[in-house]
Amino acid sequence: MSQLQHYHSLAKDLMVQDPAAYEYLEEEINIIIHKLKFIPQENRPRVNLIVQNQANIDTSYITELLSVAGAQVQEQTQEQMQEDIVLFINDSDSFLNEIPKWLGQQVQISNAVANNQIYVIQKPQFAQIRENFLVDTEILAEIIQSKYFHYGHEGQYWIKFDLL
Repeated sequence: MSQLQHYHSLAKDLMVQDPAAYEYLEEEINIIIHKLKFIPQENRPRVNLIVQNQANIDTSYITELLSVAGAQVQEQTQEQMQEDIVLFINDSDSFLNEIPKWLGQQVQISNAVANNQIYVIQKPQFAQIRENFLVDTEILAEIIQSKYFHYGHEGQYWIKFDLL
């Protein structure tokens, strides 16, 4: 966990300000990491993250969240990536009507579209408040590694967009 700079910064502050919250965060993040440690990086789903109407998201922060949650994190251009999951971040209900249009504009049909793996995170200020590191990680883990994680955030903070 040494590469998790945002997590370690939050944990360091919590150790001083709220030791009980630190213990809880440490335990829960360790559970997620432990459950996923035997899944090789190349076997993890590739996630195409599309951020809508939330310009304040730090890319290094969201990359760290994705990594902890079990996504394959790699530096690629859109053309090189054959994503397994498309993940929209948009907290506007009207955005759901725009997804088919956005998907229709894509030149290639991805694994995510072919396998109906399109999700929308609708949590206000997702990945913008570091104190929500655990909840934001749980949301991503439920989506990316749904076989292993069930926190009850579906319907509240995220939904699956069914193409069928």
